[in-house]
Amino acid sequence: MLADVPPEIEAAARQLRATTVYYFDIGVKGPGAEASQYHWIYFPEPKFVFYRAGSYSAVHADAAPAGCRSYYVEMSGDPAKLLKDIEQLKKDVLAGLRAAGVLSEKDEILFMELSQIPYAYVIFDHNYERCRKLLLDFLAEHGIQTGGRWGGWGYGGMEDAMLDGKAAAEAVQGS
Repeated sequence: MLADVPPEIEAAARQLRATTVYYFDIGVKGPGAEASQYHWIYFPEPKFVFYRAGSYSAVHADAAPAGCRSYYVEMSGDPAKLLKDIEQLKKDVLAGLRAAGVLSEKDEILFMELSQIPYAYVIFDHNYERCRKLLLDFLAEHGIQTGGRWGGWGYGGMEDAMLDGKAAAEAVQGS
């Protein structure tokens, strides 16, 4: 987004890498199964096409209408392979959720919407530290305040996001 950026800065930006996460938002009506009340669950087993599933409505019941539940199901990998057949992917996700005890056979799927999060997870490769420092130093020299997961090109959880936001607000107030 910046004009007239030095070539070494452009090159450093191109060398930073990240994964894209694909996810389904799923609306469900029905009783659920044993694991339907969990906020989130990791699935490291290769038999599942997804690596994490969570429920918005398990965190807060008002995130779905009465008698319904809302989920997100996250996947990553080669998009050409993963997204080759979306209808089959949907079937695999639902079968996995049933096998894991998240969905019951009585559950009615109201919707399944596929979305993506580009740059979801930073890849810490041999270019990471050098390129990240070069970019952040360049931005700071030009009075550009960065913060958060993407602004700092790092990995952090919710608590880190809160602290980064607080630090950014304090930096802007202090300038």
